Amino acid sequence: MKINPGYVARLLAASEKDAVGALAELACLWSTRAGRNETGELTGLSPSELAAHLALWYTGDVGNGGHVQYFMNPMGYYAHETLAGLEKLGLEGAAKILGDAV
Repeated sequence: MKINPGYVARLLAASEKDAVGALAELACLWSTRAGRNETGELTGLSPSELAAHLALWYTGDVGNGGHVQYFMNPMGYYAHETLAGLEKLGLEGAAKILGDAV
């Protein structure tokens, strides 16, 4: 499946106030792309795709059950990688909160 770059640009422009929503839409596209057949939790993604997925997992867990849930779930093992991903994505507020929690 080829993704139209115009669609991605429109998605990002329309989602300036909803960065997590834009990441979720993009993650759906990345997760289903042809040629992504590596196995394992964190394999088969580019560094930017991985940062987006880590940010989604973090915000999902924290939004659902707080930092206790995040750190008790398997993705909590990747807190340091998630912190770097949040910073890479420019989500400084979330990065500060995670940094304080760590």
